[in-house]
Amino acid sequence: MHKLQLWVLLSIFGLSSLLFADQVVLSNGDRLTGTITKSDGKTLVIKTDLAGEITIQWTAVQSLTSATPLHVVTAAKTVVGPVTTSDGSLAVSTTPGGPVEVPRAEVTALRNDQAQAAYEKSLHPSLLQGWVGGANIGFALTGGNSETKNLAIAFTADRKTSHDEIALYTNTIYATNDAAGAVPSVTANATQGGARYDRNLTKLVFAFGSADFQTDALQNLHRIDSSLLQGLMTECKDGLQLLAGPQTPHLVTPTAAELAGLFDLLVSHFQYVVVDCSNRIDDTARMLCDLANAVLLVAQTDVVSLWSAGRMRTFLEEGAGRDRVRLILNRYKKIPGFTDEDIEHSTRCKVLWKIPNAYQAVSPAIDHGAPVVLQENQEVSRSFRALAAALAEASPTAEGGLDLVYAQEKADVKKKVPGRLVITPARAGQ
Repeated sequence: MHKLQLWVLLSIFGLSSLLFADQVVLSNGDRLTGTITKSDGKTLVIKTDLAGEITIQWTAVQSLTSATPLHVVTAAKTVVGPVTTSDGSLAVSTTPGGPVEVPRAEVTALRNDQAQAAYEKSLHPSLLQGWVGGANIGFALTGGNSETKNLAIAFTADRKTSHDEIALYTNTIYATNDAAGAVPSVTANATQGGARYDRNLTKLVFAFGSADFQTDALQNLHRIDSSLLQGLMTECKDGLQLLAGPQTPHLVTPTAAELAGLFDLLVSHFQYVVVDCSNRIDDTARMLCDLANAVLLVAQTDVVSLWSAGRMRTFLEEGAGRDRVRLILNRYKKIPGFTDEDIEHSTRCKVLWKIPNAYQAVSPAIDHGAPVVLQENQEVSRSFRALAAALAEASPTAEGGLDLVYAQEKADVKKKVPGRLVITPARAGQ
C-alpha cells in the first residue's frame, strides 16, 4: 500500500512539471518540451533542460503550447498571452479580453518576456552601445638603392540600429626617405577622417549627411601663426624646410588677404621662399605671381613647351606680376636656326637661364630622392647653384620685383642681396 502511494505521488509531480512547460510538436510527430524564447517567422527557438537551445524551422512546427505569455507580433498588432494552436491559427489567451485568434500565416515574430525586453532595448540603444569596428596598421621598409619607411594607420567604426546608422573613419600616413642627401626627408605626413549619418524616414526613404576632414595649411589660413606654421613644416637638409600640399586633391580657394598673410608670416621666418605652382592656371596662381618678387617660367626648347609658356605669359598679362616673369630653359640644347631672340619673341618672355640637358644624372636623382644639386661633379649641378646665386644676388626694383637679366649680360656686376625674396616657379608643359 505504501509503495503504490509513492508511485502515484511521483507521477503527479512529473505530470505537474509538464503542465508548466512549453511544448512544440513537429510535423514528424516528435515532441519538444522546454521554454519557447523567440521566433522570427522563419525559425523557432526553444530552450530545453537537457539539450539547451534548439532552433527549429517554423514550417516544421505542427503545433505549440506555451504555459507563459508570449508576444505574438503581426504586421498590424501585437497580442500578449499564453498561446495554443488550433486549425492553422494561434489562440492567444489575453487578459481580460479573452482568447484572440491570429492566423499563423500573419505571424511575423514570437517572443517571451525576456526576448521582448531585449528587442525593445535594441530599438533605443544608448549612443555607446552597438559599435563595431577595427583598426589596420601597416609598416613598409625598403633598403638598398632606396632607404624609405612608411607607416599607415586606419580606423573604422560603425553603429547600426533598426532606424539609423553612424559610420566613422580616420587614416594617417607618415613616410620618410632616409637616403643620404634626400630632400625632403619626410615625404608624407597627412591625416584625414570623416563621419556619415543615415536615418530611415520611411520604409522606402532615407536621408544621410556626411563630412570629411583633412589637415592642410591653406584650410587654416584664417588662424595661421608661428606655432601652427612650425608644426606644418618638414625639416630637410641644409636648413631647407618644406610646407607640403595635401595628399589628396580638393577644392580650396584662399583669398588674396589669406595668401598675403601666409607669405608675410613665411618671409618673417625665412630669407627665401620658393613656391611651386606646377602648371596650374587659375586665380590662385595669378595671386601668387602678384605677390612674388620673381616669377620663373620653366620650359623646354620644343614647340609644344614654348607654346604652353606663351599661354602662361598671356594669362599673367592681367596681373601685377607680368613684368617679373622670366624664362628658364630646362634640358637646354642648341637648335640650329632657332635663336634666343626667337624664343623670347614666341613666348614674349625674357630668357633668364639655361639648364643643360643631363638626363643620365637627373633621372636617378629623382628616383632615389637625392637632389642632383648636391653632386659636385655634374655640370647641371653647377648650373643650378649658379642660378640660385643669381637670384640671391639680384637687386630689388622700385616696382617690387628683382633686377634679373640673362647671365651672359651681367658682366660680373656685383649686386646687393635683398633681405626678403619670394620666387614662384611655374612649369610650362612639364
